[in-house]
Amino acid sequence: MAAKGMGELLLAIPLVAVVALGEETIFRGYLNLRLKAITTSPTAAALLSATIFSLGHGYEESAGVVTVGVMGVIFALIYINGY
Repeated sequence: MAAKGMGELLLAIPLVAVVALGEETIFRGYLNLRLKAITTSPTAAALLSATIFSLGHGYEESAGVVTVGVMGVIFALIYINGY
């Protein structure tokens, strides 16, 4: 869906930024740390958090879910390893 004017575009930019920051904080931060504590495995925590995150993007169809899942694992491993 495209923005229908400058007003919608100006509203969309901060909205996307806030949503992205919120998702990263919850899934890469909080959830990753909790799952790492439970599983004692950084890799298992990364895979689980990415799976949960990608399932929330089911509206993007299979290719979107897989893409979001792969990126979720990459971002989780970067976060866990402190890069």
